Amino acid sequence: MGPRIVANRTKAITDVTILTKKAITVGAKSGSSEMVDVEDISLVYAPINTTRVKLRVAGDLA
Repeated sequence: MGPRIVANRTKAITDVTILTKKAITVGAKSGSSEMVDVEDISLVYAPINTTRVKLRVAGDLA
């Protein structure tokens, strides 16, 4: 699953359901997944004010 383009940072952080489903498909217990890291990276080479938001979700192994 590659990067997604989202209009604002808050939407990206609250829309963690996609990452939670991915964590479950790679072996996390359903219901144990949680967001463990948020990283903001300014993209200075972009023509407009752009920030990449990296979210990490982890859970207990099934």
